[in-house]
Amino acid sequence: MPTKFLTKEQWDKIVPPFHHVTVKNNRFGTVHKEIIKKWLEAHCGAGFIYWDGEETYIFGSNADMIAFKIWIMSDPFADDGIID
Repeated sequence: MPTKFLTKEQWDKIVPPFHHVTVKNNRFGTVHKEIIKKWLEAHCGAGFIYWDGEETYIFGSNADMIAFKIWIMSDPFADDGIID
Protein backbone atom coordinates (compact mmCIF):
# COMPACT_ATOMS: atom_id res chain seq x y z
CA MET A 1 0.00 0.00 0.00
CA PRO A 2 1.52 3.36 -1.00
CA THR A 3 2.02 6.32 1.28
CA LYS A 4 -1.09 8.42 1.62
CA PHE A 5 -0.84 12.21 1.62
CA LEU A 6 -3.60 13.62 3.80
CA THR A 7 -5.70 16.64 2.94
CA LYS A 8 -6.13 19.42 5.52
CA GLU A 9 -9.58 18.04 6.38
CA GLN A 10 -8.20 14.51 6.91
CA TRP A 11 -5.27 15.88 8.95
CA ASP A 12 -7.66 17.75 11.27
CA LYS A 13 -9.11 14.37 12.34
CA ILE A 14 -5.76 12.71 13.14
CA VAL A 15 -4.91 12.10 16.79
CA PRO A 16 -1.44 11.31 18.19
CA PRO A 17 0.87 9.55 17.96
CA PHE A 18 2.51 11.14 14.96
CA HIS A 19 5.96 12.50 14.16
CA HIS A 20 6.90 15.79 12.55
CA VAL A 21 9.78 17.61 10.91
CA THR A 22 10.08 21.30 10.09
CA VAL A 23 12.20 22.07 7.04
CA LYS A 24 13.16 25.73 6.80
CA ASN A 25 15.06 26.57 3.66
CA ASN A 26 14.40 29.84 1.86
CA ARG A 27 16.00 28.62 -1.36
CA PHE A 28 13.48 25.79 -1.86
CA GLY A 29 11.17 26.76 -4.67
CA THR A 30 8.18 25.02 -6.18
CA VAL A 31 10.30 22.50 -8.09
CA HIS A 32 12.25 21.55 -4.95
CA LYS A 33 9.01 20.99 -3.05
CA GLU A 34 7.67 18.81 -5.88
CA ILE A 35 10.87 16.74 -5.79
CA ILE A 36 10.54 16.37 -2.02
CA LYS A 37 6.96 15.14 -2.41
CA LYS A 38 8.00 12.64 -5.08
CA TRP A 39 10.82 11.40 -2.83
CA LEU A 40 8.36 10.91 0.02
CA GLU A 41 5.98 8.98 -2.24
CA ALA A 42 8.80 6.73 -3.46
CA HIS A 43 10.57 6.08 -0.16
CA CYS A 44 8.02 6.11 2.65
CA GLY A 45 6.00 3.14 3.83
CA ALA A 46 2.29 2.50 4.15
CA GLY A 47 1.61 5.23 6.71
CA PHE A 48 0.27 8.72 6.17
CA ILE A 49 2.04 12.00 5.52
CA TYR A 50 0.60 15.46 5.92
CA TRP A 51 2.47 18.39 4.40
CA ASP A 52 1.21 21.91 5.08
CA GLY A 53 2.55 23.12 1.72
CA GLU A 54 5.34 25.07 3.39
CA GLU A 55 7.70 23.82 6.13
CA THR A 56 5.92 21.14 8.16
CA TYR A 57 5.89 17.44 7.34
CA ILE A 58 3.94 15.10 9.65
CA PHE A 59 4.33 11.34 9.48
CA GLY A 60 2.28 8.48 10.83
CA SER A 61 5.46 6.40 11.01
CA ASN A 62 8.57 7.23 13.02
CA ALA A 63 10.70 5.22 10.56
CA ASP A 64 9.42 7.30 7.63
CA MET A 65 10.17 10.52 9.53
CA ILE A 66 13.72 9.37 10.31
CA ALA A 67 14.37 8.34 6.69
CA PHE A 68 13.15 11.74 5.50
CA LYS A 69 15.30 13.58 8.05
CA ILE A 70 18.39 11.67 6.97
CA TRP A 71 17.69 12.41 3.30
CA ILE A 72 16.81 16.09 3.69
CA MET A 73 19.76 16.75 6.03
CA SER A 74 22.12 15.26 3.42
CA ASP A 75 21.44 18.46 1.39
CA PRO A 76 20.07 16.68 -1.70
CA PHE A 77 19.90 19.92 -3.68
CA ALA A 78 23.45 21.11 -2.90
CA ASP A 79 24.66 20.93 -6.50
CA ASP A 80 21.50 22.07 -8.29
CA GLY A 81 22.11 23.97 -11.47
CA ILE A 82 25.88 23.48 -11.65
CA ILE A 83 27.17 22.15 -14.94
CA ASP A 84 30.88 21.63 -15.39
